[in-house]
Order: sequence, then structure tokens, then C-alpha cells
Amino acid sequence: MPSEKDHLQKAERNSRFFEHLIANCPEYLEWIVVAIFYTALHYVDAFLATKGVHPGDHAMRDLQVKTYLRQHYPIYRALKNDSVDARYDTLSFNDSDVRKNKDRLADIIKGTKTA
Repeated sequence: MPSEKDHLQKAERNSRFFEHLIANCPEYLEWIVVAIFYTALHYVDAFLATKGVHPGDHAMRDLQVKTYLRQHYPIYRALKNDSVDARYDTLSFNDSDVRKNKDRLADIIKGTKTA
């Protein structure tokens, strides 16, 4: 099972990736949204690893977020929903959506550090 440190390293790598896309490939806003979600996912998984919890799929992770990070679940769910929309629907995203998702990510990071 990946450790807290492993998940934090992956979260930081994902963060560098979406920041690179913002700076160098801003036309790929849907993939920036996806990368922001997966950054949040690894911050959540790092937190859960400290509880000895290692969700094997999104459904189990959702349940664990509801259990351990209840007040942050709506934020996490919004990030996840946007990621699904970005991957499977033909929705367009704009700079405001990216800023909103970056703010949500900041809330998730803060929540995982203070929970």
C-alpha cells in the first residue's frame, strides 16, 4: 500500500503538471481540471493513509471522505464531478472554472492538514 509520503509526492507531481499546463498549454482546460482533481485525490489518500485506510476505488474513497473528512466531502465531490465531466462529456471549461477548482483544491489540502 502506498504511504502518506508516496501520496504526497504524487500530489506534488500532479500539482506541477497542472501548473505546467496552465502556464504552457492553457487551451487544455479540461485536462487541467482533471489533474487538479487527481491532485486532491492524492492529498485525500495521504490523509487516509495516516488512518490506516487505503481505498481501492472511487466509491470506497467517497465513503471514507464522508467518514473522515465529512465537511470537505461536498468540495471533493465537486472536484470529482468536474473531472468526470471533463473526461466524458463535451462540456467546455474556462479560466474561472480552473480558478474555482484550484480554490477547492486549496480547501482540500487545508482540510487534510487540520482534520
